[in-house]
Amino acid sequence: FDAAGTTQFGSSSTVGSYSVASTTTTTDLNSNGFYGLRARLPQTSGTTTVEFSNFEISAIPEPSTYSVLAGLGVLGLAAFRRRRA
Repeated sequence: FDAAGTTQFGSSSTVGSYSVASTTTTTDLNSNGFYGLRARLPQTSGTTTVEFSNFEISAIPEPSTYSVLAGLGVLGLAAFRRRRA
């Protein structure tokens, strides 16, 4: 439930085939995250809207990740050279 007391989660099952009538995406202009996806599915008795929101996809690692990987590489190289000597 949200602050107004309405249900935020629900499910239903319907047999049939559907086609997507339209999709809408929303993003926050101050970040690189993707925050929403909405698909409208036409039906004989109206339109059903499926919405996913408040999630983020991060495809590019942080710069600190590269420094950790570089540090591990240097440690591995040092261990390799020490074994050979």
